[in-house]
Amino acid sequence: MRLLNTSSLLLHTFTSAEKPKYAILSHTWDEDEFLFEDIHNYQKSKELRKKGLEKVKRSCHQAAIDGYEYIWIDTCCIDKSSSAELSESINSMFKWYELAGVCYAFLQDVQELSDLRSSKWFTRGWTLQELIAPDDVRFYNKNWEFLGDRFGLAAEISSQTGIDLDVLTRGHLLNGGPWETHMLKKNEFCTTCGCQVESLHTILRRFCVAQKMVWASERVTTREEDVAYCLLGLFGINMTLIYGEGLEAFRRLQEEIIKRSYDQSILAWCDHISLRNEHSTFLAHHPQDFQLVYAQFKPPLYNIQRTRTSVLKAVNSEAERIEITASRLALTIVLCPLPSHTDANRLWAAANLHAAILDCVVGTDLKSRPAIILEKLSYNGTLFRRRGVGLVYKIEPPGRLICIANGGFGSVPLDGVSIDLKQAQKMNINIVEDLLDPGPLDINMFLHARSRIIQFCQPETESSQYSIVDSIPQWIDREAYTLPPASRYIVAFESESSAFFAIWGQKSDQIGVHHALVSLSEVVSLLQGPSYYHDIHNCTAVDVMNYLRSMDPQLRAEYIYKFMSTRPTAIIRLSSGRPILDATFQARCVTFLDSTVIEIEVKIT
Repeated sequence: MRLLNTSSLLLHTFTSAEKPKYAILSHTWDEDEFLFEDIHNYQKSKELRKKGLEKVKRSCHQAAIDGYEYIWIDTCCIDKSSSAELSESINSMFKWYELAGVCYAFLQDVQELSDLRSSKWFTRGWTLQELIAPDDVRFYNKNWEFLGDRFGLAAEISSQTGIDLDVLTRGHLLNGGPWETHMLKKNEFCTTCGCQVESLHTILRRFCVAQKMVWASERVTTREEDVAYCLLGLFGINMTLIYGEGLEAFRRLQEEIIKRSYDQSILAWCDHISLRNEHSTFLAHHPQDFQLVYAQFKPPLYNIQRTRTSVLKAVNSEAERIEITASRLALTIVLCPLPSHTDANRLWAAANLHAAILDCVVGTDLKSRPAIILEKLSYNGTLFRRRGVGLVYKIEPPGRLICIANGGFGSVPLDGVSIDLKQAQKMNINIVEDLLDPGPLDINMFLHARSRIIQFCQPETESSQYSIVDSIPQWIDREAYTLPPASRYIVAFESESSAFFAIWGQKSDQIGVHHALVSLSEVVSLLQGPSYYHDIHNCTAVDVMNYLRSMDPQLRAEYIYKFMSTRPTAIIRLSSGRPILDATFQARCVTFLDSTVIEIEVKIT
């Protein structure tokens, strides 16, 4: 790895073992960049005039101020005349950004923070990994004035890019102080916000292939092959670079992903170019094909997540399998036959059509699954091809098939079809491609609003509104209805005048869910913590949650069990100088296909 000295502008080569601390630059390429070969010319004659030299000097200056002797800049630290070096650099780039002490994101088209959303930087393919990989990303405008860091701007960046907050904040609480205060930890917990400190790769494993493809779906690259090459690090792939192969690079990327993963969400895409609909294939042509799974919804409602995020472990007795050869995909998947269907125009027998139910969920509803339609081609029942490559469906209880993506161009989805999930079975099959797609299915598109896993029924009067103010484990996205996996939960509700806690979980290895609602005063009396907790009138729900978060996890678990046993009836009456409110709480286990989820419902009347 070559690094640029921030004071002398000389290049130095380091092995992995001897590599010093370094800063790194993220930017978009412009005309007249300061390149690798210019370094040597600049050392001979300081009068070299190139527009990109000023950017290099300013980034070196900022790195020196921050205490870094070296910086890595892609324009001048890679000898692009060497194909071997270029290949090694691109395959290593995600790791280099991840290991950097700080990343300076230079936005040459931004003056004020309000212009952040319009920056070209957020539209380029290469800057996706440069946004995600480093722990500390700092944004600078065209005059090299500091705009803010990724942590402080996480909410706005997440809204713009669709990247989950956990990725941008590394799971830390946004209201817990500036990023530098989150760098200290004790017993694997952040000393500032109390969250469990996890590595980037642990966080990224929560998101399936389709979701990561969505992050890249609207980004562009100058070279067509870079659509795939810029994603290598995000998926942990090393691959030979073949410039000139075009979008074949993206196909090779998907093949490498399949070799390393059983993630079936890689099949949750729909074709967005009419000419491709003439053929049946099982791999997407471009990351944009994944974006169209969600494009019908404004704002997007459906995100793919693995079923492994279920609160209770998914049942999967059969070994998973997904392998790829030159012209077929072999995998273990749940198949359910489609019933025969008649409409005014034609009769089609669906004896050979099946819904292939993918091993992931749609959005935050753990009781729904994405599905594609396969046609059986062989008598022995193991050879299939995809029908309607411009369509993706979801299946929700009790077995309704609903279209959630339509690439258009004559692909007309099925509507109102219900399948018998009792006939669903896990099978080892082969999907082939390069055969003519016999045409679209029937009939009018049907969009269905998502159902909530957690529902809050609140009074109409604004003064009595309760909102979630905190949770353990941390629950950042108030609009998400699926919580991170955990054996127990405590969620704080608060209004202007009172607060209560919804608590649920499993005790030891017992089957079922134990739950309770507990008032603020009951929790404070049970905690018997520091003296200021004795003054119930000055104690807020957030105070209690911060105190619980600071506890040893085992001790906190004991208190949560105690809370559940204190009020087993799950009915609480709240009074604070206003009319008394009744709050009820229901928790139930629901099984859908091979997953068991916990449904929680809180009603305040």
